[in-house]
Amino acid sequence: MKETIFPRNYIAQLKAAMAIVGGISFLTISTCTQALAEELASATPEADVSCINPHLVCPEAGEVIDTLKQIAKVYSAGDFSKLSEYLDNDITTFDDKKKKLIVGKPAVMEWVREQWDKSKSEGNPVESYTIDHPFAQVRGDTAIVTFRAVKRFGGKKPKAFASQCTDIFVKHTPQEGWKKLHYRTHWKEISI
Repeated sequence: MKETIFPRNYIAQLKAAMAIVGGISFLTISTCTQALAEELASATPEADVSCINPHLVCPEAGEVIDTLKQIAKVYSAGDFSKLSEYLDNDITTFDDKKKKLIVGKPAVMEWVREQWDKSKSEGNPVESYTIDHPFAQVRGDTAIVTFRAVKRFGGKKPKAFASQCTDIFVKHTPQEGWKKLHYRTHWKEISI
């Protein structure tokens, strides 16, 4: 295996990535293998997901908002297999840029992954996702959540986006829990 020497600032970034990804810290590193460097570069640090001032009118509303937070965490981490577990098979969303309705879990998952991959390829991983003032209204097996979301991206060109969001959840059985059935966002860049 070829040994490569990396600059000090790159070593600091590797230390930070390892600490975030695996809870490991290094006291001294002067060299690193190319394979390890590539593995670290592909790792996605976990984004900070927060929920500010939730409006909980009933215990079920709290469960729906907890599900919303979990969705934000797994999305931000790029864990698409886990994300899929939170989506209903008949999920729909709307692509504002193409003015097109996207229907069904496979199509929505493909679209979400494309958006996420595009952001990551541009060197802008999600650093934080804030769910601001979520209000969940539950009626039987259906819940509607409205909130303001703010996504902050780090990397080469740090930026932030905000959206007024409406998510609809459905609960087919108590064992399955809440699944996202429809969502609508309209992200606009904001100053940081």
